[in-house]
Amino acid sequence: MAQANQETTMNIQSIKRVQSTIDDRLKACRQFFHQHGAAATNVSNLLGGERAQGRCIRLISELSEAQMLTRSHRLSLVGLHKLFTQYDAADFDSEDFWYVDIHPDDPRVEDICLLADQLFNLLVAIADDDEISEFLAQEMLVYAVA
Repeated sequence: MAQANQETTMNIQSIKRVQSTIDDRLKACRQFFHQHGAAATNVSNLLGGERAQGRCIRLISELSEAQMLTRSHRLSLVGLHKLFTQYDAADFDSEDFWYVDIHPDDPRVEDICLLADQLFNLLVAIADDDEISEFLAQEMLVYAVA
């Protein structure tokens, strides 16, 4: 019995050790979706339809199983932010084009904007020296002008 407890303790300690090595950026992403996952999937569906909602759900699932935050994950997060801000809304030729008729006074608009801002803060926190940082720099210029 003592040996079984010792083995269990060793397994728990090794699990804790593995979890403590998980990338802090990945933890931040998991925390974001723990807090905002339902809202993110709902907004994805509203603004991008079932395909966008499916991509959001897939991203959440991948992040929950990942051992590290990959470039692909980060690009998907940028894509999600672009959807929330309707960054490519004028691209009628895009296969992802989805027209949403929401009046600016609709209360959902404020919630969507707040969610987009929180996702932007996450992107800033996980940015690296790559095109994601370039995108963030461009977005910060837009926010500074607005």
